[in-house]
Amino acid sequence: MNRSFLLALVAGVSAATILPLAGVASAAATNTVNLSVSNGGIKKAVATWDAWSAGPAFDAYLVTADDDSSNGAFAADRSRFVDDAATRSVTFDDLTSGTTYFFNVYAVDYTDTGVNVVSDVGDPAGTPIGYVAGEGSTLTIATNTTNVLTGKNLVVSGKLTGDSGARANAQVTVESDSFPFDGNWSGITTQTDGAGAWSHTFNPTINTRYRAFYTEVGVGGWTRNVTVEVRKKIQVAVAPGTTVSAGTQIKYSGALPGDPTLYQPPTTDPATKVCLQRFSGSWSSIKCATVNTDGTYLIKHQPGADQDGKYRIYSGMGSAYANSWSKSKTITVN
Repeated sequence: MNRSFLLALVAGVSAATILPLAGVASAAATNTVNLSVSNGGIKKAVATWDAWSAGPAFDAYLVTADDDSSNGAFAADRSRFVDDAATRSVTFDDLTSGTTYFFNVYAVDYTDTGVNVVSDVGDPAGTPIGYVAGEGSTLTIATNTTNVLTGKNLVVSGKLTGDSGARANAQVTVESDSFPFDGNWSGITTQTDGAGAWSHTFNPTINTRYRAFYTEVGVGGWTRNVTVEVRKKIQVAVAPGTTVSAGTQIKYSGALPGDPTLYQPPTTDPATKVCLQRFSGSWSSIKCATVNTDGTYLIKHQPGADQDGKYRIYSGMGSAYANSWSKSKTITVN
């Protein structure tokens, strides 16, 4: 055994580097060290095992994960070396949803010429001392809308399946992360029905992203993130009224709902605007104004004699909310 070679290699492994290797084919697998695998979060799986002391002397463990069970110690897609005295746990990340991964743990010996797999007495060369298949599950996610009005229900749903089909009565965690999407996820747990379907109702008040994951079997399953924007009800007051003489100045005023700080820099740069729109086959903006720091706005407009019709206030609402608008006001010009 070459201890200097061991120390140099383990120093690199301590940074959790994935080492893609190539080489010998796998042999008949056993699970002498009780290798087990569990879900470690989104796209992650954790392999753990017992210490091996029944076989020949060795320097380190080599743990591998691959979606092809025929790949041996030095041909696996994902490989990690772990010193024989280190914590016997390895986390593999960037896994693919719905994929079963085959995990192996080998005892290896470092020599001046390379790395050799040390097998138990009587086992064929290259035999792992631990083996387990981590079943992957396919978990889907969808929303009943991508743009929901504040106060209305948002339904997030999906389906969970495994190698044998639908996973009934399984626990699925649904997480949400609201604007500014800082990774502060909060979760609830829901249960699948007999067909593997799940759903949960939310009432978001600000733009929010959602994801789901499943951890009960094997490497589990996880979804992509889906983002839902939240539309607000903009209130508008019209003075002196909706029936005026031509040339009369009409004031449209109000306050954007939601957090007024989110309409200003640095959240939104430049500051959010509101626009007076008139309907003529489609809505088009006539005049715009910047929202004040307290969220209030004021737009003044003098309609001409031929400018009867429907008017509304519209805003892009910055980054935290969906584009929103007020109820239309019918303006009559005498």
